[in-house]
Amino acid sequence: MLQVRTKDSYEYYKEKNKSEILYSVYKDIIDVLNFKVTSEIIKGEKFVMPYRLGQIYAVRADRAFKLNKLGKPKMLIDFGNTNKLKKEGKLAKDKFVYYTSPEYCFIKWSLAGARVSGIFAYVFKPSKTNGVESKVGFMNRFYSFVNSNELNSLIYPKEKKKIK
Repeated sequence: MLQVRTKDSYEYYKEKNKSEILYSVYKDIIDVLNFKVTSEIIKGEKFVMPYRLGQIYAVRADRAFKLNKLGKPKMLIDFGNTNKLKKEGKLAKDKFVYYTSPEYCFIKWSLAGARVSGIFAYVFKPSKTNGVESKVGFMNRFYSFVNSNELNSLIYPKEKKKIK
């Protein structure tokens, strides 16, 4: 999968605009813009992308609990908390932590109203760490906000289930 990074967009910008702007200045502009946009999304706002490329926003959805062959709930493993607790010695090696909340939140790229050919060839993958070991990435900030208070997720619209 091809990934476009800030350095790539800077080279494209320089080529198209014959600009003398330094990469450090360009990167600062992009970083500030990204931080402001992602902060608004975390607050529950929609980001409408220019050129009819769709919208990016946070939503919540019902967690689907399935039953295994024995009729017991088949639940998703929370690998982040499982690994953390095992590392701290608070969880046995053969045990796991499961997601048990009835809802979960995620970031969605909606293509409703988008007017771009071949758009299904693209994938939207929000950054967790912005390329460094830190908590400043979009998804880390998003989950930190959602998990800091049980009521925080209620600001996001609920995803409607599609009837088949």
